[in-house]
Amino acid sequence: MSLPEPAPTNPFTEDLIEGRAFRDLDFRGGEISEKVFRDCTFINVIFAEARLRECRFEDCVVGLSDWTMAKVYGTAMRGVKFEGSKLMGIDWSDGHRSLDATFKECVLDYCSFVQIDLRKSVFKDCRMLEANFTEANLTEADFSGSNLDRCQFHRKASPGPQLAVVTVSGARLRLLGCRGQRDRAWVGDGGQGGSLQVRSGIFAA
Repeated sequence: MSLPEPAPTNPFTEDLIEGRAFRDLDFRGGEISEKVFRDCTFINVIFAEARLRECRFEDCVVGLSDWTMAKVYGTAMRGVKFEGSKLMGIDWSDGHRSLDATFKECVLDYCSFVQIDLRKSVFKDCRMLEANFTEANLTEADFSGSNLDRCQFHRKASPGPQLAVVTVSGARLRLLGCRGQRDRAWVGDGGQGGSLQVRSGIFAA
């Protein structure tokens, strides 16, 4: 009979962890609760399937790391930079409703950003296959160079003008639009340039 793998040793003992650098750490499947990480660096850190409960990451850098299927229950991101990392299958809507982070050359396939405030967020040269942005605030978000194949950008119709300008220069787009009368999508230059304007669920170049 095979024995279960032991739980990973938890190196995150203080409530406030500031100015620390974590490298080559495997914390897959572990749990971290009510910790504040401030000005920390995570390089080649595996948080795959880890459970992050009520944590805060402030002005941190996450590079070359694997957070695939991590749970971010009530967790907030403020000024966080993700670079070259795997972040597949994360339901960011489980965390704080405002996500202040930038993503560069990351893999965000199957992530959910439902109803998240992503104003001025940057997704640069990322792969985001089938990510869900339903009801997200994408005002001035930047998806330059990213692969948005089969992403969902549903938005319910509501009274009054609602305009968000989203930069998609060089992005690869094949969008799943809104249903009903507002199920329309136009992207200029075959999705290879210009700005994507979102108005009450209608996508127009």
